[in-house]
Amino acid sequence: MSSDIMTSDIADQMVCREANIDDLDELVRIRMDYLRTEFTMDSIEEERLSESIRAYLAETINKTFFAYCAFADESIVSSVFLSISVRPPNPRYSNGMSGYISNVYTNPIYRRRGIAQDLMEQTIRKAEIIGLCSLELIASDMGRKLYEKIGFTDNNKNMRLMLSTKFNSSNLGNLLLNSTIFVDICRKM
Repeated sequence: MSSDIMTSDIADQMVCREANIDDLDELVRIRMDYLRTEFTMDSIEEERLSESIRAYLAETINKTFFAYCAFADESIVSSVFLSISVRPPNPRYSNGMSGYISNVYTNPIYRRRGIAQDLMEQTIRKAEIIGLCSLELIASDMGRKLYEKIGFTDNNKNMRLMLSTKFNSSNLGNLLLNSTIFVDICRKM
């Protein structure tokens, strides 16, 4: 994280990294925190949704789903989720792989410190390594300026960032591995 963006005491207490299966409980919690800002749910709906989120994450984490998170005292305080989709290639999507960004969320007491931008940049680097052709998201009014600053452009209701990924031998291994993982997951569903 940029020390010029965040105060040093916050930066010293925070760890930003890719989440893994050991973070499952925290990922479910931060997802629910985000959803509560968008939807009104009763306790039964919340419990069912939490169970569904847990099952989805357990099956897909670090396969077709990635999360970059900021941790403070072992709790996630900010997150960016990346879900990969594969479709038949076309001229715009040469390998058919694209990503959907969701759950860009920062706990209110940690906002305006550059954390979401740092996590978005980490997520974009991951998307490029994997070989995704583009990233899409639905922008809230609060997040629109950040996404535009990073390079996303308006695409009706969604925003899109075209990545410079080209189908070549240097990323073929990542493309094949991730395509195989995606197909395996789909077979299990």
